[in-house]
Amino acid sequence: MSANPVLLISNARVEEFQEHGVTILRGIFSDWTERLQRGVERNLADPGPYT
Repeated sequence: MSANPVLLISNARVEEFQEHGVTILRGIFSDWTERLQRGVERNLADPGPYT
């Protein structure tokens, strides 16, 4: 996994969130989304009893 996502969020993004209640965090969680996608694909291909 990459560096801690919280450390990668700029002050400008924090301020944007505080002002508007929303911001975009592109690429911050890409390692996690790829890992989750592989897990979903594996479960779809070979579902287990808890899938």
